[in-house]
Amino acid sequence: VPLAMAPRQEARDGEDYAYHMASCLCNGHVDFQTDCSGTVRCAQRGPLWACRPGSTRAHLWSAFHTAFDDSRTFTVTKVKAHATAADVEADRITWWQRAGNRLADEAAKEAVEILRRRRRGWRC
Repeated sequence: VPLAMAPRQEARDGEDYAYHMASCLCNGHVDFQTDCSGTVRCAQRGPLWACRPGSTRAHLWSAFHTAFDDSRTFTVTKVKAHATAADVEADRITWWQRAGNRLADEAAKEAVEILRRRRRGWRC
């Protein structure tokens, strides 16, 4: 997440920024799937909740809720984080959701490592 958009650089910033970017880059209906309860609440409860005073990510959610008006729709599915094969077998998550969540987590960890290397002056 660009530092100017999320100076605290927390994991939740990445989740919310993804929704923000989807509102800018996607057309038509968008189906979001995320493991972050806070992000799910901000999407589902609307701008009064997501952009309330004191919200550190209100600027991201303002753009999101402006983009998704009556002409554009979205759905949000909360998926289980760190799911196991047993979770899939118990129908708590699908194989597809588990794979997507795992890949997103791996990409986030890789990005953090790249940033750490750059801060130490390493070239990637």
